Amino acid sequence: MVYNLQFFNSCNGLNIANSLIDLGLSQVAVMREPVHNAVAGEFLLRFLQALAKFKDVHEALLLSSQYLKTEKNLTYPSAYLIPSLFRHPEAPLFQVEPFGIKQRLQKIIPTRKEAIALTALLLISLQIPIQNHLLGHRLWVQSLYRQLTAKVSQQEAPPVLIVKIDDESIKKSKGKISNPRPMNREYIASLVNKLTDRNTKIIGIDFVLDRYQPQNDKILAQAIKKGVSKSPNPTWFIFAGEESDAGVWQTVIPEIASSNWSLDGEIEILLCHNVQRRPCYLTLLPSSGNNSKPFPLAGILALSHQLQSSIEDSRKDSKNNSKIPQPKLDSQSNFWQQLNNYLNQNKRNTLENNILNSPRSRLQPITYYSAIIAQTWLHPIIDFSIPPNQIYESVPAWKLLEQDTKNLPLANLQKQVVIIAPGGYDEAGMSMDKEDNFDVPPALDFWRLQQGNNSKIIPGGEVHAYMVHHFLTQRLVIPIPDVWILGIAILIGKYLYFLLRKHPRYGWQWLMLLSLLTVVYGIISLEIYISSLAIVIPWFLPSATVWTYFTSAFLRRKIHE
Repeated sequence: MVYNLQFFNSCNGLNIANSLIDLGLSQVAVMREPVHNAVAGEFLLRFLQALAKFKDVHEALLLSSQYLKTEKNLTYPSAYLIPSLFRHPEAPLFQVEPFGIKQRLQKIIPTRKEAIALTALLLISLQIPIQNHLLGHRLWVQSLYRQLTAKVSQQEAPPVLIVKIDDESIKKSKGKISNPRPMNREYIASLVNKLTDRNTKIIGIDFVLDRYQPQNDKILAQAIKKGVSKSPNPTWFIFAGEESDAGVWQTVIPEIASSNWSLDGEIEILLCHNVQRRPCYLTLLPSSGNNSKPFPLAGILALSHQLQSSIEDSRKDSKNNSKIPQPKLDSQSNFWQQLNNYLNQNKRNTLENNILNSPRSRLQPITYYSAIIAQTWLHPIIDFSIPPNQIYESVPAWKLLEQDTKNLPLANLQKQVVIIAPGGYDEAGMSMDKEDNFDVPPALDFWRLQQGNNSKIIPGGEVHAYMVHHFLTQRLVIPIPDVWILGIAILIGKYLYFLLRKHPRYGWQWLMLLSLLTVVYGIISLEIYISSLAIVIPWFLPSATVWTYFTSAFLRRKIHE
């Protein structure tokens, strides 16, 4: 049996106390002089009552002695001078620990100073600009970690090819592009012809073609129809669309392409915040297949790529009788509706990794309702920690139009999604300059600087390319809200707080251990991010919460030393 405290009433109290301390007992309460058992009994009663009120042994002894002095001085004069406490210098004072649910809850309840610090941390964790700032720098660290650990996947070819109409292309257009907004349709037509001549299967046009250019519209329409009429592999065309401030859906005019044999998608890009205009969150599919809200451009491009792959597989497999609708110029029904009907009727035969079957690809109720309190809980992010050369290849438009294209990355055109998009010129946008140019996220800037690219903008086409990649690979990274993890951090911090107060002599050991655990927790969170789980576990604010508790206990220990 282990004794935490010994109490003796003996004529040899001092000798017994010294002997017990020498033997290793931590603390002994004794009567230094012989006293009557009645005095010892009176003292012991008050002593035990004080211990029952969760006073430590020293406080209990002082309170009991004070009682003898004030209440029993006439009955037992000088008795209050006899009780003494002997203990080892480093031994914590004995104290009966509170027990029961109420007492345990009282331990968890923060003190006033703790409450102020925790309230500040909770408010910080709910601020969207702060969340996105921390997220941006977390992705930068993730990029660095990928490079240091060589955990950058190698693949044959990126799934996307971007044909960029950049400043150089505008200069070399020989006057065809006198005003880039709106973009010259004849120039786009020349790019379409070059691509369809190489049997490109999917072409996305990241220009909202909702205004008329009478002569050039006919030229572009002719080029598009030429691609659609190719047999047996018609080119699928997906056009950019956007909802105006008046709530009107703006997309390609019917004189250029009909919805009976083409598709369109929303080009909205969700930003971290509107001041810096930094891309942040994935534009998700609607929460329901019957939702009237249009699909994002990247989602339509990815789905088209998957369906085209299924067509190729079905041709190789004679047992597969399912026939995926193809765009036809003589079609009398909406092409998107044809695809929807096919997918609904052939759910068993469609690809398992079809983006329509992925819960992460769709807007979830918790994400939708969190917007009511101005939050973005569990909304998948654009993973800029992946190097851009794993996402897309790019070709300047003027180079594609040259006669000699041997040195261009066009060998995998038939396996790639091709996006014709603005390439960063100042006039890019629907209604204002630089509307399609966004600030470079820190993680992407990390990769660019290594390639000697000092550009501080990322065109919308590159953002769509990242989203197409995420939909195709079905690797959508979900951030866990900081405020959720803070609850766990508070419990851990409070536990460490009590441990340090109970064992103050191990303060420096606890400090080193917590430092090590903080680093280990960071590495684990980085590994979980790049694993198949694809989850962002917050590190900074939860760690700050635990350290707030620990520092409070550590500094209090230093004050008492």
